[in-house]
Parts: sequence; structure tokens; C-alpha cells
Amino acid sequence: MIKNLFILHSDQKHYFLNLPVFQLLFVIYMGIVAILLVNMLIAMMGNTYQKIAETRNEWQRQVTEARELYRILLASLVYLPSIY
Repeated sequence: MIKNLFILHSDQKHYFLNLPVFQLLFVIYMGIVAILLVNMLIAMMGNTYQKIAETRNEWQRQVTEARELYRILLASLVYLPSIY
């Protein structure tokens, strides 16, 4: 069976695959490559979504921190005249 897959070249040193076997292997290879590329695209999109979500949360955290600092500053200004 394996001998039928290969054709012996005329100089008896090189083996070549039959055309239908090569075509089948090529189709299988291209199918695997397509599946892997789609998988990589999905992973990259998920990573991008996660980065955007983290950036949004970071912005909200910074706004909350700025409001807290502003509240502390206003509270300290209310008590400032009583110090003098």
C-alpha cells in the first residue's frame, strides 16, 4: 500500500508523491491553517476587548480618585480660616 503512494523517479534516488495524495494532504493542511488563523483572530479580539475594559475601569478609578481629592481639598479649605 505504501509503495502505491510513491512514484520512484527514473534515477531511483528520489521519491515523489502521486498527485491525488499530494492534493489530499494540501487540502488537509489548508483546512488546519484556516482553523488556526480563525482561532488566533478570536484570541486577539478577546485580548483587545479585555484591554478596552481595563482602560474603561482605569478611567473610572481615576475620576473617583480625583473627586475624593477635590472633596478633601474643599474640606480643608472650610477649616482653613479657623486656623488663623
